[in-house]
Amino acid sequence: MRIACAADLHGHLGFQPPAADMLVLAGDIVPIECERDVPMSWSWATEKLAPWLRAQTIRYKHGILAIPGNHDFWLQDQRGHDRSNLIRSFNWHYLDPGARQTIGSEGYNNTFFSLPWTLARNDWAFQANDNFIAMQLQKAQTGRCNVIVSHGPPLGCLDTAWNGQSIGSRALREYIVDNKPDLVICGHVHEAAGEDMIGRTHVVNCSLLDSRYKFTNSPRVVVLDS
Repeated sequence: MRIACAADLHGHLGFQPPAADMLVLAGDIVPIECERDVPMSWSWATEKLAPWLRAQTIRYKHGILAIPGNHDFWLQDQRGHDRSNLIRSFNWHYLDPGARQTIGSEGYNNTFFSLPWTLARNDWAFQANDNFIAMQLQKAQTGRCNVIVSHGPPLGCLDTAWNGQSIGSRALREYIVDNKPDLVICGHVHEAAGEDMIGRTHVVNCSLLDSRYKFTNSPRVVVLDS
């Protein structure tokens, strides 16, 4: 399976994702101008994001899978206006936090796990500590998930911020070392976009923007044999 990956769109929809079997969006979807205004974010999502998703999904045999990120307050607060059902009308596989989904065909299946939480820093959506993240990852272990879609990177791998600090999750790194998933797709740390390995696990930070929120990087494509 060929998987196109992108994270940290922050409202930038003027790009053409590459050809692949499916597209994964690893959080931080809405524009920064409206991220803290939940009704405005929903308006943008229905008027801009949904048509973009419809245009893209026909290009992917296995569709588009998405998780939220720390800027996606609109996905953290789904109360009112039947928003949970609205999300599912967006022509994507929206993977709820801590949920898993198996996607594939003809015996070549991959099970994806949603890990949107990043370590708590200031007032952002989907914030947690490593103890909570470790508890959530137990569900991935039970579900035999071979692909972790995490908004934040693991500690010490594609997680160096602008100030030189490693801000990734220790719990995620320990999970990778112990369980050896095939792939971890992440973003969050814009300036650390790239690819690396932790043992046999392929880690991809597919952030599209740089530290100044300028569109800099192209989506990445990875290939899974399973």
